[in-house]
Amino acid sequence: MIVQESTRTRSIVGQLDSGDECVSTLTDFCDEHDIQAAQIRAIGRLDRAEVVRFEEDTGDYEPVFEGEATFDVVQLNGNISTLGNQIVARLETVLSTEGPAGPQVITGQLRSGRVVELEFTLEVFDDLEFERQLDQKTGRLALNAIRREEPESSSDESEQAPATDDDPETVDGKAMTWGDVANEEPQSAEAPSSSQPRPDDARPSSSPGPSPTSTSSPEDDEQDVEDIYGDMDLDSPMIEAGDILDHPDLGRCRVIKVEEDEYIHVRTPQRGRMRKLSLNVVDVAFNREENGRQVFDVEV
Repeated sequence: MIVQESTRTRSIVGQLDSGDECVSTLTDFCDEHDIQAAQIRAIGRLDRAEVVRFEEDTGDYEPVFEGEATFDVVQLNGNISTLGNQIVARLETVLSTEGPAGPQVITGQLRSGRVVELEFTLEVFDDLEFERQLDQKTGRLALNAIRREEPESSSDESEQAPATDDDPETVDGKAMTWGDVANEEPQSAEAPSSSQPRPDDARPSSSPGPSPTSTSSPEDDEQDVEDIYGDMDLDSPMIEAGDILDHPDLGRCRVIKVEEDEYIHVRTPQRGRMRKLSLNVVDVAFNREENGRQVFDVEV
């Protein structure tokens, strides 16, 4: 038995356009949105269909029907999985049409279908990957594994790096982001030492004294601001789902999710594995835009 529990699910509902090829359109949608495990349900009508069935005797998928007619989609169920680096859809269908001898029912795996109207529901398992593999004994494209994204980062990325002057400042134990920096008020260069009393702790003096005055000039304050933000590009784009990370060890990765500006979930090019990177361990810098996606360089 192969079994896994998913704790991160979501539902996507929609309707395909008339004339769409339903199998390739749904597959491309899942590939574009990095969906590697999902259940599919759909209802509607087709005006062309190709249906096959696996034959145990031949160890191959044999054609059941291929042609044009008006088909009512009585049932269309299946799932999304991976085959190597490709996204594949397995769709089992029951079609009803009017044949020469009256009503006719066609069943099997839908390889292609041209849409008249088709409404679909995708139930997505964001923390899983359904992995298929060709079974050499039977010839089936069988489910080989259900992989679950590990919540913890890998040991080589989770080890704390020694503190350096380049490490990000922390606020309440969290790494300071560009948004935190932009919202921070610049601090005076002359911060009060811990040995000096705070204003709240001050006690009234028996004799009045001169009120304290600041020793810094506007020019000094401006210089302080330049020192604070001198090494930061506040106009640098933020990382979003769908962006690309060029990692020195993992290669060219697709960003799946950014978690509270502390972690990045990516899909690696090695068999589409999911990895979780800590922004406290790696440095990420914007490089360029490529085909409408932002590309960032990663330094470990």
